[in-house]
Amino acid sequence: MVIANPAPFRETYLPQDLLHRRAELEQLARRVEPAARGRTADDVLVTGEPGVGKTALSRHVLRRLDATAADAAAVRVPCLGRTEADVLRRICAGIDLEVDDRWTATDLRDLLREAPTPTIVLLDEADDVPETGAIASLVEIPALSIVATARDAADWLGRIDGARRRRFEGDGRLHLDPYDPSELADILQRRATRGLVRGSWTRGVLERIADDVDGIARAGIRTLYAAATVAEENGRDAIREVDVEAGLERARRRIRRATLSSLSFHHLLLYSIVAAAGEIGAGELHDRYESLQEEWYRDRALEPVGRRSRRYQLATLRASDLVACEGANRHRRYRVRDETIAPPIAVDRGGAPTPP
Repeated sequence: MVIANPAPFRETYLPQDLLHRRAELEQLARRVEPAARGRTADDVLVTGEPGVGKTALSRHVLRRLDATAADAAAVRVPCLGRTEADVLRRICAGIDLEVDDRWTATDLRDLLREAPTPTIVLLDEADDVPETGAIASLVEIPALSIVATARDAADWLGRIDGARRRRFEGDGRLHLDPYDPSELADILQRRATRGLVRGSWTRGVLERIADDVDGIARAGIRTLYAAATVAEENGRDAIREVDVEAGLERARRRIRRATLSSLSFHHLLLYSIVAAAGEIGAGELHDRYESLQEEWYRDRALEPVGRRSRRYQLATLRASDLVACEGANRHRRYRVRDETIAPPIAVDRGGAPTPP
């Protein structure tokens, strides 16, 4: 047996302290600290590659605030594919405000303006949020402050106007780099100590994993668990190099599948069109989407998205290691990273729906 306790390897697991993020923790804590005194906290944008720990850092600081400030509230809103009304409705639910499903974004904004308790809103995976208008709404609500996570600060801030953008200047920007391999090995050692049988792993195995995943925490943690699973499946009581190699590919595939399951219909449709085509140019991809959008969206409570939004959604697919891209601008060509993962939406090679 290699795995003693799977809990430390789950996505929802949050350690009591975060190794090698002291400066970042202190910077974020300073921004949200006013909420502990009953005042509205300062806004902050946390950026970095997928898997470097943006959500974990934000959750850790907000958990600390929740434990020390009875008069403050925090609400986490997963944002991928959400409309402005979706975001506002989730915030209302998080602070126990009763809403009607028929209410519009305007109705929800009016309700939130009456909220008396300072509330920090964690906009998680908020890369597409500037396109929805939700940022403009949230900054106008006195009781709310924003902690947003996204990939790229310049791209994100470039899509909101100057007055609102200034709320995220200076200490309002917090960037997380991938861990140094030795730092990530320390983090993996904590997880291994809590979740694996003593003697089933070595520091060398952890360093090999940390190096293979280029310091990305999520990939390292998933790879360690996958390698332990492979070792058990093969009747071994310790993780070997061959288990790490197999575990790395298994972890990548699981991360891709998990990411796909969290994406919006818009993202999934674009992914499925690319997967069905095998390889497709940017112009042809947009043309297929536009020619078939009426058919795809006919029975959905969604509106087709414009070309600009589709470009941001394709960027999300690329950053999440789901889609590869070669070339630039109109010469871009897309293909999926893993052809063994079935497209989530059934389309033919031309992008049209196929019968179930």
